[in-house]
Amino acid sequence: MSIKRSWELTSLLVVAAVLFLSAGTEICNAQDKVDEIKTLKKERRDLLSQAAAQLVVLYQNARVDLYELVKVDRDLLRADLDWFEKPADRIKAIEQHKEIAEMAARVAKSRRDSGRGGEAQVLQARAYALEVQIELLKEKRKVQPAK
Repeated sequence: MSIKRSWELTSLLVVAAVLFLSAGTEICNAQDKVDEIKTLKKERRDLLSQAAAQLVVLYQNARVDLYELVKVDRDLLRADLDWFEKPADRIKAIEQHKEIAEMAARVAKSRRDSGRGGEAQVLQARAYALEVQIELLKEKRKVQPAK
């Protein structure tokens, strides 16, 4: 084998090794980014969950208005749908949001009936309850076999 041929083979092996190692590094970096995204999604969901739990109590005690509760609960719903991967977990999460939306509608109606709230809050609460119900039906449709 000539020196030129040997040098070409060595160069080829070095290039192949560099490409292999750089690909491995890129895969590790991609996995690190996926892990970081997953960590951030969990943190976002946890923070919104805490905020929503506090706002439910405050809303029931007439300390915040419906808009604040719906805003945070809607954000949490989106975070839940982004976080949960299994359809059963997603459905369970949406059902919890449905309970909150229905509670908000009952409280808004009660406040309207007692003169402490208006029809607009009742309509907004009912519309949010329907929004959550639609999300639930869409998620359930995904797991049902096509007919």
